[in-house]
Amino acid sequence: MCLVSEYWFEAYHVAKYLKRGDLWLAKSRDWETKAYLLTMIEWHAQARHQWNYDTLYAGKHMRAWADEKVWQALHGAFAHFDRDDSWSSLLASNDLFRELATEVAESLRCAYPTDIDRNITGFILKLRG
Repeated sequence: MCLVSEYWFEAYHVAKYLKRGDLWLAKSRDWETKAYLLTMIEWHAQARHQWNYDTLYAGKHMRAWADEKVWQALHGAFAHFDRDDSWSSLLASNDLFRELATEVAESLRCAYPTDIDRNITGFILKLRG
C-alpha cells in the first residue's frame, strides 16, 4: 500500500511545518494529505459495496456515496489558517485515514503497515509537544 506510506510521509511534513509555525507550507502539504485521504475514502466505499461502485470524481456528491461516519469525521479534518486548528485537523485526518486504510487492507487481505503508522504518529505527537 504505497498510498499509505505517502500519506504518512506528507502528514509528518504537515506537522514539521506546523511546529515551525510555517502555516503556508503546512497547508500546502495538508492538501496533499487530503488528496490521499480522498482516494482512501473512495477505496473504502468501493470495498464496502463493490469495487466497481461509482464514487464519481474528485469527491463530487461524496455525501451520497461515502459512509455517514466518514462524512461526519471529515468535518474535523479541515482547518482554518490557524496553527492550533491545523494541529487538530491533522490529528483528525490521521485518525480517519488510519481507520479507513485499516478496513480497506482487511478487505483486501493485506497487512496494514502499523509500524509506519505508529512511528510517524509518534514523531507527529512529539512535534506537537
